[in-house]
Amino acid sequence: MKILRILERTTCGCLILVVLVILVAVGALGYFLAQRVDAAELPNPPAPIVYDLVLLSDQSHSMSECDGVGSDPELLRVQAAQLFISYLGADSGVGGYRLGLLHFGGTVQQAAPLTNVGDPAMRRQLSQVAENPQPIPWTDPLAALEAARTLLANDGRPGSRRAILMLTDGEPAWPDTVSRRVADYRQALAGLGEELVAEEVTLFIVHLDNPNTSCSQRVRLHWLGLWQEMAENTPGGALLTARRADDLLPLYHAIVRGLTGAVAGATLAEAASLPGDQPMIITATVEQPLASMTLVVWKEQPQTRVEIVGPDGLLLSPHSPGVIVAGDPGESHEEIWRVSNPPTGDWQIRLSGTGRVTVWQDRAPLPTPTPSPTPTETPTATATPTATATDSPTPT
Repeated sequence: MKILRILERTTCGCLILVVLVILVAVGALGYFLAQRVDAAELPNPPAPIVYDLVLLSDQSHSMSECDGVGSDPELLRVQAAQLFISYLGADSGVGGYRLGLLHFGGTVQQAAPLTNVGDPAMRRQLSQVAENPQPIPWTDPLAALEAARTLLANDGRPGSRRAILMLTDGEPAWPDTVSRRVADYRQALAGLGEELVAEEVTLFIVHLDNPNTSCSQRVRLHWLGLWQEMAENTPGGALLTARRADDLLPLYHAIVRGLTGAVAGATLAEAASLPGDQPMIITATVEQPLASMTLVVWKEQPQTRVEIVGPDGLLLSPHSPGVIVAGDPGESHEEIWRVSNPPTGDWQIRLSGTGRVTVWQDRAPLPTPTPSPTPTETPTATATPTATATDSPTPT
């Protein structure tokens, strides 16, 4: 009997242990399956958007001198390019931007390969190589566009969005020693435009016009129609005309703002003269929650001091959380301040110094939440009516 009791206790203990093991296993399996279901229901985070961009800058002699005037003798195209570079750098926390810089006349010179503008040191190098461009005789925009297309094809990242921005006063010109028919040149340009469309490369052409020169008059007569067709056939491309060199800054700003996805840009000050003896205070209002706000300040004098004050009255620092500043205070003509999730209210831009200033406020709205699908009710099955048998008539 004693042996039987021992066996009975042992058997019960083993059964209890087996039951516990089974319960633990079932619980673990249920938890694992629940995690799998939860993971399946979570949307994949969106892949960061990457951009590969090329700036083509016309450095032909007509930019400095045509009929004794020139299209851009003060090199405002350099400041426009530097603003473009800094704006991309300030937005680099959202998109991955690489920018190449090509100068052209009758030949093409690569000033910089596709360069990561999110790196402050590399961004500074890009701005430096954009300065003091040397004139290049003659003008060959076909060769320039082909070089930009080749750079994107060879060095562009897979899946990147690609764009070319070409600044030119517009008239192709080559020496008499070069045998080239204008009709063939136009056909080659049109063919290149078709290749850009097929490769989904966006083309922006900024035509720097000067109606007082014979160069610009010939461009309007013979080339603008082709430039417009080439640009507007590409996805999101456009031909933009700067009536004077001063228009380059707002045009470059509009293009880069569109590329980065900012909307509702507002001009807070345009070529306003600083008083010199006291700060100029400009108000930028944030009326509703935003993903980001970008304040773009162009200064005629690089030494002009820029201070940003939030609605709480506190001075913003380049090291403040959610703040990215591009441009070199005291050295560059541009300062770009990007603030993520800016508090609503009135912000102040305080400008101290001399000379003219232009200030833009750009806004990026919060992403629109994707509505969750509403489950539809499962229709309730209804009973199919059964035909009731009727009595067969009794033959009479």
